[in-house]
Amino acid sequence: MTTTTQARAEGTYSKAAEKATKHHSVTIKFEGLGSITLPPVEDLGFLGGLGVLAAAGILEWPLAGILAAGHILSKSSSHSAFRAFGDALEEA
Repeated sequence: MTTTTQARAEGTYSKAAEKATKHHSVTIKFEGLGSITLPPVEDLGFLGGLGVLAAAGILEWPLAGILAAGHILSKSSSHSAFRAFGDALEEA
């Protein structure tokens, strides 16, 4: 068995995709309560900015909610596409 075949057999491509996805997220661990995984810092900044703009009255709340939901949905679909790409590399 070659090194490439061994890597595919162990699923390292999927593990690499998962590691890269998790690397850009923020995890807060609460002792005795568990942990919370937050989106990447860039996303938190965007969502926080929307909240500030809505609180200041510069942006209407429904519009801020729609923008936030669209942003979150676009990011979640890119993570699943990233995992699918890792799976495709594994099968190749």
